Amino acid sequence: MNHYNKLGPTEIIPPLVAVAGTIVWISIDGFTGESIAQSLTALCTMFVILIPIYKHILKKPKDTHLETGIKACIQVQQKYTDLVTGPKFRKDDYTPGTPHSDHLFLFIQKPESRRMAPFVAISPFKKAIFEISISPLTLEILNITDDFTKVNHDLHDSVLSYAHKHYEGLYLEQNVEKFENICLVLDFDIEKVNMIEFHNIVQNLTGHAVATLIKMQA
Repeated sequence: MNHYNKLGPTEIIPPLVAVAGTIVWISIDGFTGESIAQSLTALCTMFVILIPIYKHILKKPKDTHLETGIKACIQVQQKYTDLVTGPKFRKDDYTPGTPHSDHLFLFIQKPESRRMAPFVAISPFKKAIFEISISPLTLEILNITDDFTKVNHDLHDSVLSYAHKHYEGLYLEQNVEKFENICLVLDFDIEKVNMIEFHNIVQNLTGHAVATLIKMQA
C-alpha cells in the first residue's frame, strides 16, 4: 500500500491549519525571523504530504487504445447479446496458458449455437486501427441469404460512409483486397484520437456494423 492511501484527515488537516495560521500571523505582524522560520516549517510539512500524493497520481495507470477499444466492444456486446459475443479467444488459435491479444476477437454468434465468426479484431486497437471481418459463416449464423460478395461490399460501404460522416480526417482506409474475409480496415491517427474519442469510434462503428447486418437478415 502506498503512502497516499495511508494518509488520513488527522495527518493532512494539521499542516493545512499550520500554513493558514502562518499566513494570518504574517499578515498581522509582518515578516520577522520567527514568522519566516514558522512558514518554512509549515511548508516543508506540506511538501512531505503532497509529494507522495503527486507521485501516486502520476503512477496511476491510464487506459491504452487497446484497453479502451476492448471496453467499447464489451458495451456493444451487452447491447446485442443475441448476436454478438466476446471479446474472447479464438479456440482454434488459442493455446491455454499463453493468452495474447492477437487471438482476441469480438464474434458474431447466437447464444444457442457453438458456431462463431470473427467480427472485430482486438489486436489492431493497439495502433488505433479498426478492423471488421466477415465470412460466409457470418451470413449463415445471421440467416443472411444475399450473395457474400454483395454483403461484404454493402457492409464496407455502410461503415465507411458512417466513418466519413463522423470522423473525416482522422483515419486512412487500408487496402484489404488481398485478404479474403477482411471487410474494412480504418487506420486512425493515434496522435489525434484520444482515449475517449477512440472509445466512441469503436463503439459507434461496431454498433453501426451490427445494425447494418441485422437489416440484411432474411
